[in-house]
Amino acid sequence: MRFVVELGDLIARHLAAAGVGTYRVDAGYAANETGIVFGGLPADPPSAVALLLYPLTHDTDADAEYGLRIRFRSVGHDPRDLFDLVDAAFDALAGAGEQQLGLGVHLVTRETSNPSGIDQNGRYVHTDTYRIQAYHPTRYRP
Repeated sequence: MRFVVELGDLIARHLAAAGVGTYRVDAGYAANETGIVFGGLPADPPSAVALLLYPLTHDTDADAEYGLRIRFRSVGHDPRDLFDLVDAAFDALAGAGEQQLGLGVHLVTRETSNPSGIDQNGRYVHTDTYRIQAYHPTRYRP
């Protein structure tokens, strides 16, 4: 089971459906789009949202917690553009659970939200971290 991959895809699609940005599995992004990607922030498009999931805890009864780091980069030199992205992601994710996301997600909460400075092109960057509580059964944790 590719739980983390499926969870990441689900979150990216949820953010896109909420209007945070555009998510494509196999294609690039136009300069006027906010691309939702995995890993680090790419050089293009100018406005981007980068997702990185990582395991935090797994207990014996198949409950698990995952961390989600989201890095945002605005298209322009006005930090308010960046705050619109951060706020839109918070609105889409904070308090979400099984009904909104599926895949056994119990609850999503934001842990931190911090400005990360300005990149080499003068665009503002911001980083949020979220905690995702989910049911993740495995072979020995049904």
